[in-house]
Amino acid sequence: MKTQDKTEEIEFHDALAEKMSYEIIEDKNLKERFDKIMKHIQIIPGKALDAGCGTGEFTVRLAKSGLDVVGLDISKKSIEFVNRYAKRNNLRINGVVGDLEKLPFQSSSFDYCFCFGTLHHFLDFRNALEELHRVLKIGGKIVVVEPNGSNPVLRASRAVNKNFLHIDSTSNETLHPTEDYIGGFARSGFNNIIIKHFSFDTMTKMRWKNIVLRLLALCKFGAQKLSRLLPEEFGSEYVMLAAEK
Repeated sequence: MKTQDKTEEIEFHDALAEKMSYEIIEDKNLKERFDKIMKHIQIIPGKALDAGCGTGEFTVRLAKSGLDVVGLDISKKSIEFVNRYAKRNNLRINGVVGDLEKLPFQSSSFDYCFCFGTLHHFLDFRNALEELHRVLKIGGKIVVVEPNGSNPVLRASRAVNKNFLHIDSTSNETLHPTEDYIGGFARSGFNNIIIKHFSFDTMTKMRWKNIVLRLLALCKFGAQKLSRLLPEEFGSEYVMLAAEK
């Protein structure tokens, strides 16, 4: 099994956290993305894990939805940012530093497990899925949203970035095809798997100030627009998988 370079992930996301601002967290386009995803999930009050929460762009919205949220990330600086924001806004969020492949929680601890753009940071995500299954209660729900690795335009764009430009990515980043996620869910013991595809028409606020990086982000956005010419399964930007334990 290929292993994640955890030191690289920590250093990369610590650097991102230093560029984070409250303005980005409160970006209305992020809220629109969250709402578009979550309209397919029926949420009732309970305890939720946001695994790989980063600086909390979606963590804060889970809390505002009425959930008692634990945000977990391998980056200490990301968690420090999450906890500062939660305290400032009186949100029920407990940020915890930890490894998704060795979750620091007892089995059957959560009603919901969320992963927003996390599993593609693993060369092999099987251990992570098994850990999420372990900490989820019987009857609990898991929701995973990832870049659509079945999209050939997106794969080409990310490959150029990863192998030549080395911008906003690590060597761990892997675009997994949708069928790999489906197989992983089934092997980990999840049931009633549903799949939805998403594309977004707006760009979120950028952490990056460098004009070259902004231009590259615009080129990436253009590639995403081009992929809309393909059938949804292969042309969407993101795929969501939801299931039960």
